[in-house]
Amino acid sequence: MQLISVPVIPSLTDVQWKRLIPAGLSTKKLLVISTPFPTESTEASTLSRMMIACKLEADDYTLLLFETESPFSWAALKSSGLPPVVLLLGVSPVDLSIRALFQVGIVQDFSGVKLILAPSLRALEHDLEAKKRLWGGGLKPALRL
Repeated sequence: MQLISVPVIPSLTDVQWKRLIPAGLSTKKLLVISTPFPTESTEASTLSRMMIACKLEADDYTLLLFETESPFSWAALKSSGLPPVVLLLGVSPVDLSIRALFQVGIVQDFSGVKLILAPSLRALEHDLEAKKRLWGGGLKPALRL
């Protein structure tokens, strides 16, 4: 079992950040929060293949890129309404001001949604075991595939 240890969040970063969250998240099946990547990249291709495997069209999910220059908090996401499943790709819970421990690659109930924590898209490209764990323990049961 792999856990992520979450450090205490410094008061300078423990704020309700002001980045605007798109409306209509709760109408989607999935919210993907990822580290930034170029649109024409292997990471984009990996994400596209992942969504196809999940039988999701572009209208079924929202992709938010988590940039350290314009962060947002879990509270801001939650207040805008969340879909039933949230996938974090390379984004740590502490980045979203979450103080909890999570297992990597499996679906977990958190704050009224099914949360899946996974390595970044770049790391997934090279880690077959992480891909298998994410599919079998995370995406497949969360999306009921």
